[in-house]
Amino acid sequence: MSGKGLVSGAYTEAYSGLAFKRRVARTLQVELEVCLLQVAIEDYGSAWSGLVNARAWWQLQPGVELAAAWENVNNAHLGSGNYPLPRRFALGGFFQLIPRTDLFLELEKDTRYSLQSRFGLGYRLLSPLILLFGFQSDPDILSTGLSCLIGSIRATAAFQYHPDLGISQCYGLVLGF
Repeated sequence: MSGKGLVSGAYTEAYSGLAFKRRVARTLQVELEVCLLQVAIEDYGSAWSGLVNARAWWQLQPGVELAAAWENVNNAHLGSGNYPLPRRFALGGFFQLIPRTDLFLELEKDTRYSLQSRFGLGYRLLSPLILLFGFQSDPDILSTGLSCLIGSIRATAAFQYHPDLGISQCYGLVLGF
């Protein structure tokens, strides 16, 4: 189960889903996720939509992984106006730079916007606690957050600065079983 949200004054977004993850080879793992998305915009109302996402991870060697994602496989639309949600394709990598410090890189293209790049850095403060930093291009977004994993529960709190929307917060809770 996964969940995340975005709140920025007049705009809120809530997302929750169930995912089935399976290791198909020693170094390859795949996931299929079915989720609900709820978007509310002040003065316009709110709407729900169902999405299907697919992901895969390959471990090239310890500390080096590649990933691919296809979000909105089912080409979902939102609300009574049948507003088409973007389909996203992403390729990414994870690299353990030094002990306790990980680098994340991602290229994403969706059906509406230009190619975006993202860079992230995670620093393990303590065993379950990770300090997060990130940057996204087009538009330029800076973010920071804190993630904590206890058993099979991960909680995340993050903040981002968007040049048009200002500062927004995102909270996530994931239960793995």
